[in-house]
Amino acid sequence: GMGSVTLPLLLIGGAKDKNVPLDWNLFYENAGSTEKALVILENSDHMVLASDQRACAHFITAFLLATLKGDTDAAAALAPDTVAFPGVTYEAQGF
Repeated sequence: GMGSVTLPLLLIGGAKDKNVPLDWNLFYENAGSTEKALVILENSDHMVLASDQRACAHFITAFLLATLKGDTDAAAALAPDTVAFPGVTYEAQGF
């Protein structure tokens, strides 16, 4: 079903989520979008937005600016070789 997702996609999840322990890589790898990013916060649980607000704010803001406003600086901030947050596993395509 993820192959039909062709809009820009941002997936954020907590590696310690025991409520909804999803395989985020499976969603990311199978999504049909040419612009997609996967953010796994290694020390976060189900309340990922509350437990790591700074990292979430960075990725969400950059993603929205890049995809909705065409902001090239924001897109550059999502490039895999520019992202280096401790405790964050990150993959991206199209940024």
